[in-house]
Amino acid sequence: MTQLEVKTIGEFLRFYQTDLEYIANFRRFLNGTISPEKYIEETPGSFYRFLIEFRIIRNLEKDQTKELLQLTKRWCLAKNCDDVDKFALKIKETGLSHGKTPRSLASKIIFLNNPWNILPIDARGRQTLHQKSKCYYNDYRLAAKQFVMKEKESLASMLKEITPFLSEIESTVTPVLPRIEVIRENRLIDKLLWVKGDPDDLIP
Repeated sequence: MTQLEVKTIGEFLRFYQTDLEYIANFRRFLNGTISPEKYIEETPGSFYRFLIEFRIIRNLEKDQTKELLQLTKRWCLAKNCDDVDKFALKIKETGLSHGKTPRSLASKIIFLNNPWNILPIDARGRQTLHQKSKCYYNDYRLAAKQFVMKEKESLASMLKEITPFLSEIESTVTPVLPRIEVIRENRLIDKLLWVKGDPDDLIP
């Protein structure tokens, strides 16, 4: 196993449990199990904590978490809610994002709603995929698909190594999150993109 694979697995294991908690709690919020008031508190697994940990709260105007959450719920309950670029434009139009089109923020929120199909845009991921900072999500997604094909064997090898250790973590959310194996693979892809985007951190 290469050093890059070892570091990718380390990053995956470091964040996987909290990633699943964020995804599961978002679904609980949508189905009414968690109230909006509770969900925007600064508590583990909350929407507010998600915005902080995924480093996107800085893209928002001050104290706009509640408004963003309300907009997000309306968007995710409507048709074509996987359209990241349109959601980013919607956030801009509502005045929540300093007048900018926050595609990274939009992708990370839509990822919460559909972790089976959406890979969030990340600065290191863009670097790995040779995408501009203002790239459209569809361009990012296409480049990511090509990357996955290229790294297919490496991803399969890493998944084989880590899967036996994940049952306890995943068992807490499987009632809420079907097809957990797809989420697992997508989170590993995300971490591989992240690690490869910082080559200077690896020993030659």
